[in-house]
Amino acid sequence: MSRTPSPRPDAAAGTEAPASGPPALEVHRVRCAIVVVDVVESVRLMQAHEADVIDRWRRFVGEIRAQVLPQHGGRLVKSLGDAMLLAFTSVRPAAAATFEIQRRMAPYNAGRAPDAAMQLRAGAHVASVVVDELDIYGTGVNTAARVASLAAPGEFVVTVEFCDELLRGVDAEVEDLGDCWVKHLDAALHCWRIAPPRTSATVPAMPRAADAPPQPSAEQAAAESATRGAADVMMARLGVMPLAVMGLQPQEASAGHLIADNLTARLSRSAGLRVISRLSMAALAGRDLVVPEIAQRVGVQYVVAGSVMGRGASRWRVQLEMADGRDGAVLWTHSEDVPPSSLLMPDDDYTAAMADQLVSAMASHQLLRLATNNLPSLQSYSLQLAGLQLMHRAARGDFERARAVLETLVERHPRAPVPRAWMSQWWVLRTTRGLAGSPRDEAVQALSHTRSALQTDPACALALATQGFVECHMLRDLDAAEDSLERAITANPNEPLAWLYRSVVHGFRGQGEEAYRTAATATSLSPLDPQRHYFDALACSAAVTSGRLTECIELARRALQVNRNHLPTLRALTVALAESGDLDAARETGRQLLALAPEFTVRSYIDTAPKGSEATRRRFGEAFRLADLPAG
Repeated sequence: MSRTPSPRPDAAAGTEAPASGPPALEVHRVRCAIVVVDVVESVRLMQAHEADVIDRWRRFVGEIRAQVLPQHGGRLVKSLGDAMLLAFTSVRPAAAATFEIQRRMAPYNAGRAPDAAMQLRAGAHVASVVVDELDIYGTGVNTAARVASLAAPGEFVVTVEFCDELLRGVDAEVEDLGDCWVKHLDAALHCWRIAPPRTSATVPAMPRAADAPPQPSAEQAAAESATRGAADVMMARLGVMPLAVMGLQPQEASAGHLIADNLTARLSRSAGLRVISRLSMAALAGRDLVVPEIAQRVGVQYVVAGSVMGRGASRWRVQLEMADGRDGAVLWTHSEDVPPSSLLMPDDDYTAAMADQLVSAMASHQLLRLATNNLPSLQSYSLQLAGLQLMHRAARGDFERARAVLETLVERHPRAPVPRAWMSQWWVLRTTRGLAGSPRDEAVQALSHTRSALQTDPACALALATQGFVECHMLRDLDAAEDSLERAITANPNEPLAWLYRSVVHGFRGQGEEAYRTAATATSLSPLDPQRHYFDALACSAAVTSGRLTECIELARRALQVNRNHLPTLRALTVALAESGDLDAARETGRQLLALAPEFTVRSYIDTAPKGSEATRRRFGEAFRLADLPAG
């Protein structure tokens, strides 16, 4: 789109217009989602079909302005004859509106030859821009236009800042395009291709082989055996939504997340329940979803929701209800005025009592009441939420800022285990994202934080799980890893990362089926995890170990859409393709692997892999040779 308006320095800077000219329009700066939609090959179409193209475009723009933009809170800033510049207050409605705009073009091409069809492409960015009643100004507008130029007909390409605010698999399907260079910009843009979500139901589940449905694992059987007396709620699945906040101060806005987090922590320590992770439930917050839709998306039978309302400086009114995920029928309600300070205590009686009542509402089953450790102030908890959000974003700058946020929390609360555990997880993610120098040095950093966390709380499941992964993946000590992960699952049977990392240990030991089933358990506990592609990546390694080649290929390709540079996934995919007989695809994947890791050889892989199953290492080595990877 070549006619993007340039910023007006006089207006943007707030300077006065010349006295002889008209009065300057009032301007203000806002953060918005900017979308550019334009017609592909518009010059050719105009030359060949001018009158028809003008007529169709005018009618199309009128339909979008009257029917689509009001639904999504969008503004048509301008129509330029072959393009539209749109502005939205946030990313989700911007994406939904753009998908609908692209869908609505089809009737305008009906009955016309392919060379007369008007095809749309779109690009989007999020930025702070200067706005007046006529236009929007700033580099963000130009960035959106440049990103649109990367899109093929029918595609929608966005910057990483835009993509990071979408829930993958719910708001959109995403594909990582990596760093992209566009005209007139000095630095590359990290861009993503996005498309409408495949379904309004659940996110993709773990693939299952038709001839080998998974059976309960040994860990699942052990967890279930603890609650044999409650057959009617055996392994019932429950999720707790962040509570709506009303009448609180701005600095207390995270109170609803905090209460839900505490309740989730309490409930998750029952071996008789499957409690969906806080990250997955929080991902659905702020969406206009009814209970059956929430239940369907995360695969639960019961949904807990509610609100927290200010009633003066010393009391909050907490209202909770549990509903049946099938029809939304309310099964249990509770309302109580609670001192805010009691909700911030490490072991508050209120949360324990609510957890007990919730379980009793499902059946006469008494919840195991174990302690949980929380941050001692709402401001610190808000900071922790911000750190986790930054840590799970794709942009490297945001990931690095997450470290600063978490380090601040660790300094403020040196004896709080959870910030230490997340700080350790940051070092693990730094390695898995390929940002680390020496994995052993990263392991030392990660373990220093898990050990500090466990000194304060020896049963902190997140710290134990992270410690187990470091011992397995970075230090290659499978026995130590297995011990840490067993302790994590004992402390919290619903910690997704403990199950996920345990699947890695099973895989290195050559226990393929156990690895795959354990990875499936992890995914079921956090189906909307911000790092869902990471779950898929480790699950694909489990699948190839078990000989589930079709499932491995599906999982690997799904994971690589989000992180195309994940070496373990590329290795697993190479093996699966080679063993399935698709040697051309295996060799192409092998070339991608070598482009990222030129030092890779079959011998180096065999020598550095954990000393688990010798047969599995030999099998993988043979597959690498079939893919023409260097022997070493």
